Amino acid sequence: MEKYFLFIYRIYALILLGILWVIVILSSFPLSLFGEKGKRSLWYFFHYCNRIWIILVGIRVRVEIIPGKKKAISNKKRYIIISNHSSYLDTQIHYGYCPVPFKILGEQKYAKVPLFGFFYKQVAVLIKRENKLSRQNGIRQLSRILNNKRNVFIFPEGGIGIAPEMLKPFHNGAFWLATKSIRLYYL
Repeated sequence: MEKYFLFIYRIYALILLGILWVIVILSSFPLSLFGEKGKRSLWYFFHYCNRIWIILVGIRVRVEIIPGKKKAISNKKRYIIISNHSSYLDTQIHYGYCPVPFKILGEQKYAKVPLFGFFYKQVAVLIKRENKLSRQNGIRQLSRILNNKRNVFIFPEGGIGIAPEMLKPFHNGAFWLATKSIRLYYL
């Protein structure tokens, strides 16, 4: 009986995710006409759609704020957000619960997917993961985005590992970007 319930739940979650993705992807076309302001609006739209999906499928997310801080993240500051990548749900959770808009470093191959690719190009800096020069250019683009007072998001492992409980080796780009940004903003 539990197998059937789990199967029905998965189908429900996928159908719901598909409906929300279609809405987001179709909304990316008109919003892209408004340049950076439209891309920021698209981020917020995607943010709320992911949060709705997470709630409707019953995933409970707990966001902890550092003790003694009223608000851990401020819209007045810029952030390099770094997270491990252990599940396909990571992206939905990060987009749904990160309180500030960000541009993500993403794999270029997903930009070739029909319809989704157009949306993906709006929210990601695209790289070829196996090409060192492409990764370096992506990090330089993220540096320019930080200079333009926007936030960036990086999975330093470069993708989901074979065993989710094990971290893959980190690429150096996130750390290079962080040290360059410290010099840029604090010296």
